[in-house]
Amino acid sequence: MNDQFMNLVSTSELEDKATVKVVYMPSETTSSNPLTRDARPTVPGTPSSVSSASHDANDSDSYSSSDTIIVSSPETRCSSWPDLFVIPRFSYCAEMMLQTGNNEFNARGTSLSPTRKVRSDILEGLAEEIIKYTVYPKDDQLEEVVKALVQSHPCLLEKGTRGGYCGWKHYLKIKMMNFRSKLSRAGHPEVTVNSLKNKQIGQEKPAANVKKPRKAEVNFCPSMPSGETRESMEAKRVALLTEVKKKKKDEAEIKKMMQHTFSIRRQEVLQEPAIAEFLDRWPALFDVCEINFEFMRLTTVPLTSKFLGELDRHSGKLIEIFNAKGGAAGRKISAIMGQMNNNEDINVRRDCVMSCLSIYLNEDLDTLVKEYVEPEDEIVRVLAPTCPFSARNNNPRLNNKDACSGLSAYELKRLENIAQKEAFLSSLKIWQDIESREAEEEMAGKTMGIYKVQSEDHGQGDGRFTDVCVVLEGVEVLHNLQSVTHAFVMLYGLIYALNLSYPKSLKCTFEVYQKILMDLDSTKLSPKVQTLKLKLLR
Repeated sequence: MNDQFMNLVSTSELEDKATVKVVYMPSETTSSNPLTRDARPTVPGTPSSVSSASHDANDSDSYSSSDTIIVSSPETRCSSWPDLFVIPRFSYCAEMMLQTGNNEFNARGTSLSPTRKVRSDILEGLAEEIIKYTVYPKDDQLEEVVKALVQSHPCLLEKGTRGGYCGWKHYLKIKMMNFRSKLSRAGHPEVTVNSLKNKQIGQEKPAANVKKPRKAEVNFCPSMPSGETRESMEAKRVALLTEVKKKKKDEAEIKKMMQHTFSIRRQEVLQEPAIAEFLDRWPALFDVCEINFEFMRLTTVPLTSKFLGELDRHSGKLIEIFNAKGGAAGRKISAIMGQMNNNEDINVRRDCVMSCLSIYLNEDLDTLVKEYVEPEDEIVRVLAPTCPFSARNNNPRLNNKDACSGLSAYELKRLENIAQKEAFLSSLKIWQDIESREAEEEMAGKTMGIYKVQSEDHGQGDGRFTDVCVVLEGVEVLHNLQSVTHAFVMLYGLIYALNLSYPKSLKCTFEVYQKILMDLDSTKLSPKVQTLKLKLLR
């Protein structure tokens, strides 16, 4: 609705305002591959499970019905770790022995002592099921698996141990390590990326700098498509680079090529290249739409709609929690909340909630966000070189210097030739917007940051900015974003797309983004975030 409130008299007024898209996702069986609530929205732009009436009409992950969306391929996973792990069927011999053992356990309470071969078959089946979700399962995930195993087959219960499955957990942990060795010999990229020959100099140890999912990535390092090699994928990358540089870009073709080259691009990311170098090789990734697509490929969860939808859903309760805060932090929060008075812009409300969130968590958002004021009369600044001619005539009209170029009228007359003008103008250095020396030096030394530019003719504190940009390693990767909140969403997506770490000074803030707003790997929270989540649930 273009950020405007309106009353609806009839549902016919909503025609062409929304699109419902159904995407068929084949799976082996419904029971063996359940979709979690996180993985359900499989189309970029699909709203989160909780709808919000305050979504922007021009949210960047909303696409027309004519878009061609490639949801998944055989080389990528289509769901994250399930809420309920379903035990698969094992070999025929193992199933027969388990059935007999279960009957004996129900009749007499006798536990089964499986043979070495049957136990190996059970562990092999569990490992193959686990690999559908992750190659590096966490300790609590292994415990979920063996707990489900004992519940499905009570004859395997180990009497005298905590929970009755400690031994199975130990066996499964060893089995997964052996299974990864097999995958490494088979050339599985998610395992070979951690082989000693691929380690950086000085890290030639198995436990040094292990690259594995740490932020609930589903497709951390996927395999290349069938029939493709590094040479063929490099040729496709060059073709993609050519397409991006065209004046009339084929957006559908770019999306298709970005999806097809996802695996090789991800493998390059894990080698930790410089941002400037990666920007030259993959410029198509540094686009709002493509960041949303890349996040979907990595996590199977939509980025912008889920982030903003959950932020809007929790905003009312968050504001109550923030207003109850006292002390110096409470005074800062009150000053920021005052910006929302008599301002109905949803972006201002979101920016204020995001700022207050970091203050509530005792973190300083100013370490990441910088603001510059753009003077109204300095939209374009020109640094002129020394005057090439000396004015010998005392005629004041001829010696009157031009304010922009620093040349006299006589000297400007000498530059009327077009070629001379172009040569002269090319020797000048033009600075636009906020690209002052001070801002450039700070941006060049900034590992990660968000820069917002406010013009003097705009009211201070009204939430409107002439430009909002994202900087990584001193390189401006995104600009002209809608708001500071939108910049945070894109920065969060880039952290996933480029496999970056969260800023140390805002560790808890980004944990809230991941585990509360995006609901990714939300089983284990830090004390601060756990306290905030409990208050939100009251």
